Amino acid sequence: MPTLDTKILNRIQVIPENQNWNDLRIFDPRTGPIVLSFLNAHAFNIAWTNSEFFTDLHASDYILRDGIGIKLFMLLFGYSPGQNMNGTDLIPFILKKEVCTVGLYGTSAPELEAASKRINDFGCTVVTALDGFRDKNDYLSDALLFRPAIIVLAMGMPKQEHVSALLKSRIDWPCLIINGGAILDFLAGRVKRAPLIVRRFGCEWIYRLLLEPQRLWKRYILGNFLFIFRILYIRAVKK
Repeated sequence: MPTLDTKILNRIQVIPENQNWNDLRIFDPRTGPIVLSFLNAHAFNIAWTNSEFFTDLHASDYILRDGIGIKLFMLLFGYSPGQNMNGTDLIPFILKKEVCTVGLYGTSAPELEAASKRINDFGCTVVTALDGFRDKNDYLSDALLFRPAIIVLAMGMPKQEHVSALLKSRIDWPCLIINGGAILDFLAGRVKRAPLIVRRFGCEWIYRLLLEPQRLWKRYILGNFLFIFRILYIRAVKK
């Protein structure tokens, strides 16, 4: 097991419940590169057994809480969880707010094309888009060529976090690198959002499980069981 314990909670940027997203200052175009990542129960489980992923995630400039699982983890150890900052809502918000050049790396060709069109409709300009099944150096070469102001990585954990660490080490211009998971599939319409009332109660994972049970049962059924066991184990060790 890597050194995954309550120290990761100190790396979470807690957004107060009353904070307006318009006041968020995640991306300063005068500085960079900046890596934005999200910590959810799935990421926690991967970090438990994958030390490289833990290192890449921990090196992010911003780590935001995503989901009810991490909320429970934080409450268990006396941390204020603040707002739920899931990327499915936050990433489109950032793109609409910044209106700049964007590079998309992830998912498959049909969804990539549809997501590119959607992001262009936000007012941004997608200058490059590559599917998520290439070697990490292909993304680096492409980013150095097109120099987008925002890079959205949507190739899933742990690959996207590893690519983000590589990009940060080589990029020399102001750039926000976002580890976005399935965001391009959501923007393309391949994956549907849960009804708003379901999202407000932090149960979108149940909705997604019902839509894709064969693909997601390990992540949400087995994964949630392991997550609860592991945070209780940390709690017992800390006593």
